Amino acid sequence: MIFTGTSVCGGTAVAPALLYAPAELAVRRERLSTADVSAELERYEQAVAQAGRELEELRARFAGEHEAQGKIFDAHREILEDEEIVAAIRLAISEEKKCCAWAVESVCQMYAGLFEQLEDPLLRERSADVRDVGGRLLRACLGAAQVSLARLPRPCILVAHDLLPSDTAALDRENVLGIVTEVGGATCHSAIIARSYDIPAVLGVAHITERIRDGEELVLDADQGQVISSPTPAQRESFQRLREEGLVRRAQAAQWRDRPCRSRDGVEIAVGLNVADPTPGELEALGSAADFIGLFRTEFLYMGRDRLPTEEEQFQRYKALLLRAGDKPVTLRTLDIGADKPLSCYPRPREENPALGLRGLRLCLADRELFRAQLRAALRASVYGRLQIMFPMVGGVEDFMAARSVVEEVEEELRRERVSFREGLPLGAMIEVPSAALMAGALAARADFASIGTNDLSQYLLAADRTNPEVAPCCQSFHPAVFRLIQLAVSAFSDAGKPISVCGELGGEPLSTAVLVGLGIRKLSMSLSRISGVKMLLARHSVPELEALAEQVCASSTAEEVSACLRGRIT
Repeated sequence: MIFTGTSVCGGTAVAPALLYAPAELAVRRERLSTADVSAELERYEQAVAQAGRELEELRARFAGEHEAQGKIFDAHREILEDEEIVAAIRLAISEEKKCCAWAVESVCQMYAGLFEQLEDPLLRERSADVRDVGGRLLRACLGAAQVSLARLPRPCILVAHDLLPSDTAALDRENVLGIVTEVGGATCHSAIIARSYDIPAVLGVAHITERIRDGEELVLDADQGQVISSPTPAQRESFQRLREEGLVRRAQAAQWRDRPCRSRDGVEIAVGLNVADPTPGELEALGSAADFIGLFRTEFLYMGRDRLPTEEEQFQRYKALLLRAGDKPVTLRTLDIGADKPLSCYPRPREENPALGLRGLRLCLADRELFRAQLRAALRASVYGRLQIMFPMVGGVEDFMAARSVVEEVEEELRRERVSFREGLPLGAMIEVPSAALMAGALAARADFASIGTNDLSQYLLAADRTNPEVAPCCQSFHPAVFRLIQLAVSAFSDAGKPISVCGELGGEPLSTAVLVGLGIRKLSMSLSRISGVKMLLARHSVPELEALAEQVCASSTAEEVSACLRGRIT
């Protein structure tokens, strides 16, 4: 039987299934007597202390090499100590007379449910963090044993309805050869950890836990987003060979990480990093593996807090990154939030169609004070490094020129205040709305640079919500229409002598980078884990060869034709 889902980390695995579900905890739902309230409040404080110790131990395991995983437990500590959640639990015990476990369960379910209603996938994933912390607290309240995936008896493909952040962060990396879940997408914790550990993973495979047995042999073809149960001997042998070849390729690719990125005929391609709150590993790579920061997502400064960050707070964070980057360019993307990315510190009315609503640059232009505070901080920090500013969700020339005028107003304001900033700061546009790609010629006459966000560009071009499992298969990033539109934008900026890069998922997928270089792209920005594979692949092909490939791709009629073309000609 073949199951399909969303591939979030490519590769192949052949192993028995390990069906996993967290332990069911029985909660007594009886009202307390007034005399018992104090004891239950004390039990809650003890549970918080125990959960805090566990999180500290987990955090210590990931210090340094796996800092991104460690930050999951920093976020969990914040939830554990969140004033609103703590107050709500204590109130449920003292006023509603619920026992400690019942209070924790009900309050955490309520807050997780609130996050689940949000449109933005990144914020919606916070519900998993709340449930994770709630489960940890609940177990501490009940004195139940901890279930862990840190040490498993044999190699397996982990299959679950869902995985909590702490499940994925503490995985037994030696024995978990693949991950399959019934829910989740490209932005969830399971996806982030799978990519970080380079574990093949397919998520969003509906009802698979009901249709396979624990220990049943599986083939996980994460390149195609497929899971095969009870494979034939021929299938097993074929995919086992693919797995072994993939492991060899990964080992070979690792040797390319710190080398310059060049095509076989010596054409240089600049490789950059996409970062949010940069990890030590990412910052270290900036001096060796990466040439620049192509996308600095500033939203992380606004998330998980009850008030907006001040201009000074933003200035200090931007300054610190620029100082660490040294002479490497840093492209700061201005705030990319909106009705589909609601923040607790910036409440907005709910919209019927948030993906097409007030978001990104549109929101910043509608709230000039929010926009000006960020621009002031960025301009003040610009004297400490090579900063560029890029605007998200640019619909066309009018949007870009409106944003540029706000920058000029802020610059004039800083001059009057005798505050230093770097004059002539490069200003660029994200090309992720089809109208911007079609008007790239006019944009190139006004913008200093551009970067193509292929995730949203594919979504809007193909009219398919990439976060909706029902239509996600329709959001085909390898669709020839996507490459044709990219070709238009690249040609316009190249003709104008302006730099253009790709910072979306296509920019870190080795097969698609071959096409992008063939289309004329000479700057790619991606996550750190993708750099080695991209460098190795591009080194094997000449630019004329890739140009011929890109021409064939753009002449294709379907995404299937493009995939077949790439897999037949790119190694």
